[in-house]
Amino acid sequence: MAFPIVGNFPNLGAPGGPVHKIMYKLAQKHGDVMSFWFGNKYTVVVSHYKYFHEALKKKGKKVLHFSSPPQKCGNKTLNDHTGEAFAGRFLPQSMNIITRGQGVALQGDLTRWRKARTVLLNGMTKKQQGERQVPVIAEEVQSTVVEFCKLYKEKKAIPFRLHMKRERINVVMRLCCDFRFSSKLPPMFDEIQSAIATIFECISAGNPSDYIPLARLGGEPAVVKRLKAATAKRD
Repeated sequence: MAFPIVGNFPNLGAPGGPVHKIMYKLAQKHGDVMSFWFGNKYTVVVSHYKYFHEALKKKGKKVLHFSSPPQKCGNKTLNDHTGEAFAGRFLPQSMNIITRGQGVALQGDLTRWRKARTVLLNGMTKKQQGERQVPVIAEEVQSTVVEFCKLYKEKKAIPFRLHMKRERINVVMRLCCDFRFSSKLPPMFDEIQSAIATIFECISAGNPSDYIPLARLGGEPAVVKRLKAATAKRD
């Protein structure tokens, strides 16, 4: 049951919890396609890759438009808004801040979404990129192991997680822009990983003001200010 103003937010548990984990548990209970009222925004949540593929690939120009609540006709559910899959869907302020409106996540402009996704696939995740990626990954793994061995011989503490983060960031940076961080970990590395951690923390916890306009009456929420600062530092 949805409530006025807040919608189904009370059904999602205590505020600040990891949204993806909450959705995973709800999907196990309600199925891979669910609908919620997030404040005043009717939202369809898809939790299985086969339905992503069906909605965005197989029926990309025929699937029903999900940005408006369904219309009832007898026992059937209808929707008069036909068009491209998810085109024109709501883009939360928080996501718009970190993507600058250009990313793949929650992109309402399907033409832009397809272009961004194509760039991502061609540059990072396409199978044909495997031959290019494997040597880069192997070199970064070797670099990390060599650093661990060096620190062990010098009887120094091994910051395991820190160097594993360096390894992951270096793989992405080298594949995207041919740049990497050395084992000396300059201040820029700390700034980047701090900004990324802050962004994920804010997004994971959620921002109710994205969906409840009344929450903005007291001024710009603290989570929005943190996101803007972290995104500026990241860029």
